[in-house]
Amino acid sequence: MPVALPEPDGEREGVPLWLCPNCSKYKPLEDYGWKKRDDICPGQQVWFKQGWCNRCLEELVKASG
Repeated sequence: MPVALPEPDGEREGVPLWLCPNCSKYKPLEDYGWKKRDDICPGQQVWFKQGWCNRCLEELVKASG
């Protein structure tokens, strides 16, 4: 299964970190979920790192009811 992973925005102690655009914190890949995309490679399903971290997405879902 193909995975699309953008370049990390930074690193700490050798661990790559990605910036959450919502909370502006650098977090490891484990703090993000994945979205299945059909538009990246036609004919293939590609898993793509979501933009916001899991915590920010949970807060968004709670706030939207």
